[in-house]
Amino acid sequence: MIRVSQQMLFTNYVSNMNSSLSQYMDLNMQAASQKRINKGSDDPAGIYQVYNHRETLSSIDQYRSNIGTAQGWLKQADDTILQMNTIVTRLKELAEQGSTGHLTDDNREQISYEVREMYNQLITLANQRFEGKSIFAGHKTEESAFEAAMWMRGNDNADLNGVDFKVEGDAPKTVVIQMLDGDGVTPLALGDLFRYSTDGGKTFSAPTAVVPDANGDFLLDMGGVRVTIDAATPPQFTAVSATDTNDTSGSWMWVYPTAQYMGDDKDAIEVDEFGAGGITGSASGVFNKNTLVRVDGYNGTDTITYSYSTDGGSTWKQNNTAPAQPTDTTAMMTVPGGTLTLTMPTDVNTDVATGQQFSIRPRTADISVDISQNESVVINGIGKDIFGGIYQDPSAAAPSLVFGNDRDKNLFDTVGRLLSSLETNNQDGCQDALEHLRTSSEHLLNQVASYAGRENRLVVAKSVLTNLEYNEEERLSAVEDVDVTELMTKLAQQQIGYEAVLKSSSSIMKMSLMNFI
Repeated sequence: MIRVSQQMLFTNYVSNMNSSLSQYMDLNMQAASQKRINKGSDDPAGIYQVYNHRETLSSIDQYRSNIGTAQGWLKQADDTILQMNTIVTRLKELAEQGSTGHLTDDNREQISYEVREMYNQLITLANQRFEGKSIFAGHKTEESAFEAAMWMRGNDNADLNGVDFKVEGDAPKTVVIQMLDGDGVTPLALGDLFRYSTDGGKTFSAPTAVVPDANGDFLLDMGGVRVTIDAATPPQFTAVSATDTNDTSGSWMWVYPTAQYMGDDKDAIEVDEFGAGGITGSASGVFNKNTLVRVDGYNGTDTITYSYSTDGGSTWKQNNTAPAQPTDTTAMMTVPGGTLTLTMPTDVNTDVATGQQFSIRPRTADISVDISQNESVVINGIGKDIFGGIYQDPSAAAPSLVFGNDRDKNLFDTVGRLLSSLETNNQDGCQDALEHLRTSSEHLLNQVASYAGRENRLVVAKSVLTNLEYNEEERLSAVEDVDVTELMTKLAQQQIGYEAVLKSSSSIMKMSLMNFI
């Protein structure tokens, strides 16, 4: 028999009371929070599910925020293009007026004032921003998508096809250039004479000589405007007497307003080679990220073994093979997004070729936002592909017309030509611009349809997220939330139990040997 001391009794009473009170407080906390799980020890397996569901809900909130941002970008772009199309509608009316035969030189000049203001407004709209970010500049969102610039066209030489030139400076009106005193059709050369007009051809400067610039190219200096023509590609021109003012006779050029795209593009896929194997590469396809390719083995005749990585070299997909072409000097290697074509010298050393690496770097001007776990949407625009103008490719020495001579889509070039025609009293030029304005308007509306399609896609994605969020909240509630009816029953039972412990303990504590002496 074990003797039960008063200290043992007291310790046991306190332990029972604390245990009962602790359970009571746990139930009280559940009642206050309405949650069955308030800490990890409440349900270790359940808390893992709770964290997973909460993480999913957090990602849904982020996707919803992304959708809101995307909708803002797309709506801003949509509205901007529609505003620009409204301006184009007015420009078509003015071009139609300018192409009317009974208008005088002064009438067309008066129309040109309104066209110039609309040209300025088009550039302003093309530089539209959303939350401080340029929406038509590709990744260069901190910069303006377009800058006012000038361009040049000619009445012969097929609009200066194949001639590399650049125009610098600005002028309040179209600058007219006439080549003078030549012997038939000859290439442009240093010392050739020309004259120019800054008032639409009403008055001309004295004959001026073509001079070399710092690089030895041909420079035509017209005060506030400078035209530099690459000496390696001089245009053929026909010079006439200064007394001949018919712009269909001899070579004439017009320097007129346009807009230069300052953003980036997605027009090329560049390949860098690393190693001394003498192998060069070119890529084709649709690449969304940089891709590394490594030559693992080459037997010198018909097979290349290679690996590729799409995460900067952290992991590699190995044991890929590519057959060489019949010439044994080229091979096409399939990688995610497209192909890498290798060109190998016939005497390439197989040991040197092994280990050579290539970096495929696509120009990626698109800005995409994630709208679900496996879905994203492009929210920005590439301004030059929408509005045209001129653009200097990073690999080019001088800018060129966007879309080449396909003027149907080049809004800024068409508006510049219309303005030039009005300022130089060219009725046929106004008629030509009218036709191109019509197709430019169609191109703008096609762009609006593209943006509208993406906006509709976001509406669907938002609805899907709402349903997903409801399901996740329901599953989270099933794991985490407390059953109120059951909880109230447990609280009542625990209260009775706690009160019973208190009563029984107080009764026993009153008992001692002294009560019976």
